[in-house]
Amino acid sequence: DPGAYEFTPAPCTGAFDLTADSLYPGGAILSWQSFGAVNEWQIEWDTCGFVPGSGIGNLDSVVTNNTSYSLAMPMGQCFCVFVREKCPTGGYGVWTGPLNICVPIEYDAQLVSLVSPEYFDCGDSLMEVKVEIRNNGFFPITSLPITVVITGDINQTFTTTYTGNLQETEVDTITMGVINAYWGGYINVVSSVSLVNDQFTGNDTLSVDSLAILPFQPRVLSNQYCPNDDSATLRLMPFPNILFNWFDAPVGGNIVHVGDELTVSTITPPTYYVAFNDLMDSLQSTAVGNTQTSNGGSMFDLVIFNTLSVTGFSLVGASTGLTDVQVYYKLGSLQGHQTNPASWILHETVPSVNLQGSSTFVRFNLTNPIPMIAGQTYGVYIQPVTGNLMYASGDPLGSSLGSNSDLEILAGITKAGSWTSSLSPRSFRGRVHYGSESCSDIRTPVTPVLNSDTVVADFTWTTVSHTVNFANTSVNADSVVWDFAGLGSATGDSVSFQFPQTDSFEVCMIAYNSCGSDTICQMVWAENISVVEFEIQSRLSVYPNPNSGRFVIDYQMELAGDIRIDIVDLSGKLIMRDDVRGVQGMFQKQYDFGHIANGSYMIRLHSPDGIVTRRVVITK
Repeated sequence: DPGAYEFTPAPCTGAFDLTADSLYPGGAILSWQSFGAVNEWQIEWDTCGFVPGSGIGNLDSVVTNNTSYSLAMPMGQCFCVFVREKCPTGGYGVWTGPLNICVPIEYDAQLVSLVSPEYFDCGDSLMEVKVEIRNNGFFPITSLPITVVITGDINQTFTTTYTGNLQETEVDTITMGVINAYWGGYINVVSSVSLVNDQFTGNDTLSVDSLAILPFQPRVLSNQYCPNDDSATLRLMPFPNILFNWFDAPVGGNIVHVGDELTVSTITPPTYYVAFNDLMDSLQSTAVGNTQTSNGGSMFDLVIFNTLSVTGFSLVGASTGLTDVQVYYKLGSLQGHQTNPASWILHETVPSVNLQGSSTFVRFNLTNPIPMIAGQTYGVYIQPVTGNLMYASGDPLGSSLGSNSDLEILAGITKAGSWTSSLSPRSFRGRVHYGSESCSDIRTPVTPVLNSDTVVADFTWTTVSHTVNFANTSVNADSVVWDFAGLGSATGDSVSFQFPQTDSFEVCMIAYNSCGSDTICQMVWAENISVVEFEIQSRLSVYPNPNSGRFVIDYQMELAGDIRIDIVDLSGKLIMRDDVRGVQGMFQKQYDFGHIANGSYMIRLHSPDGIVTRRVVITK
């Protein structure tokens, strides 16, 4: 080209095309370019935010390879990298960068989420338990132990080992097994992975507490009443924002009550039939028009006349395709808070809402419904992460866009992609869904039942040294409380207590059930014995025990000789003495004390082996 000039850039005017060509655990392979005869560079790197050349970063002072330079950096962290040229005429050029690099870790498995069950799933006798795992490491995962522990109203543990080929950044959903969740309930779920050589364990475990699973049909918690009760309270397992209808017939009939519990008279109480109260309803905005938002959301007010729970929304898209949708709300009107994000609560981000364009309402449900109280106004802001929504203009701010007996929609604003924007007034186009949706229409019969199970307190005890072991043998007891002669207390069916010295002590136990309590006190004997003495004690058997006064004594003699058997009460009074001559090996004899009073007695057996004691309880 005549008259054209060819310019050759001067060297040391700044490196360019700084690129991380590949990453590996512990570093990256870098390349860049320079003009002219530059053959030496410096690289500085550190946590993003530092200023290169200030002496803070990590400096590679002599670098002679700009096509495949291996830069070593710690695994599992992100850094900013800068490069500058060493000028052929002396000095250094300007820094080029930053290049943001996240250095991969070698081995890291993540338990991403509990896929199933989800909050407010309907009960199922074969409900699948699923988790999502992810490989955050550089090397593939081919063997990964996974554990899921479920406690609460359902108790079950699942273990399995993933044996696929999970590459870096890949995820997979693993089915652990099934639980019988037909009757629903509240559960706690702890899921974990255990990768060999895992270099970051902070993401190995995921806990979900108080996860509510709805019963497939209403679940009865209590329908019993006690003797002399004038009324019975019938209770169902409650769930937030879920109501139940109580009918007077298994089919058809009349609704006599709505709620989780019902108190009725015990005089010829009838059977009730309980079903989910299906109050699912919606209110559609009356706004019309074809104007669209500019990558923004729609903000409007809801005036609540009857307490309800908002369960979801239907949107009209100005675009098509999948988008996550953020749902914000606040107590009180949006007015005065249109551009202040601090006034709003991000309630939930709903994933993968599939907008279908301006002619189709697309519904999405909230994982956790938003409770709204009668007499209050709530601001709502629906923001698609990508894509556009339809709105209408012309309705004044705060004007009604539709109402029914439960709520009213008021005109608000829209936004153009940021909190600071406010296009006003603008009207929401869509529907508000509220209420509760039933899992089934099955009616569960609930009949008040008289609880005639009288609680009777009782316990047994055995002595080992000064420690006495107690076992609850009460009848119809839901719980027990122990008192150890004022020296201590405990709860539970099997407990132990160490007394301070060899002596007899009065131990009392109170047994409870829903209709009352019963108390029993017994004198127990605490005796300090050695291991050898304990072995001798174990050779003595008294059975049956407790008994009606007739029992058998067995004793295995180690040394031949005479035996003396004393039976005394707990005050030490001698009730009977039996001397037996020339015993060798097994001694066995039946005794009949049907004539003595009920209570606890001590058997003391004297033999060449030593003295053995045992308690016997007589009850007739």
